Amino acid sequence: MIRWLFAFMLTIFVGWGIGLLWFANSIPNEAHSPEQPTDAIIVLTGGAERVTTGLFLLSHGLAHRLFISGVHEHVKIKDVLSQIPLQVRIKIDPTSIDLGYTAGNTIQNAQETAKWVRKNHIHTLRLVTANYHMRRSLLEFSQRLPNVHIIPHPISPKNFHGKTWWQWPGTFHLTIREYHKFIGALGRYYLRTLILKGIETIS
Repeated sequence: MIRWLFAFMLTIFVGWGIGLLWFANSIPNEAHSPEQPTDAIIVLTGGAERVTTGLFLLSHGLAHRLFISGVHEHVKIKDVLSQIPLQVRIKIDPTSIDLGYTAGNTIQNAQETAKWVRKNHIHTLRLVTANYHMRRSLLEFSQRLPNVHIIPHPISPKNFHGKTWWQWPGTFHLTIREYHKFIGALGRYYLRTLILKGIETIS
């Protein structure tokens, strides 16, 4: 009995380790189709680099609308625009920016964005978030926006050492934490799929 339990735990650990290596090595470092225009740019808050990247993309005409999800309740559009140089700011129409104040996590980001996308008849979007956060974000967004073409635009934070993640304690712990969150999101996705299939079978 003990040997079977040990073998089971060892299998779980090995599977976890292989999954972690796959996840860490699949973290994107470059944006997909960086010059391809979309209907909108979506930025998930969590780092200043994400917001400034979204603003620069908007200023270069890669979309006509920008939606920033998960904004603090006291932040206004003028505060957002103050993060970029004046020569970039003058290229942006403030009315092309919308702020979302209701999201506090990735699931809520996807829900908040989905409402905005449907309201504004968006068919293609560029999703801007941290590279380690991208895979989970795409999983949540694709479930709520199945008919919208999403182009990932990952940001590589300066303090995130993706290529040598195991050598840096901060990056190491962040990678493992995000890996666990991704497993949770994947589990919810498959559970939801099974439930929906079960309902279809019954009906």
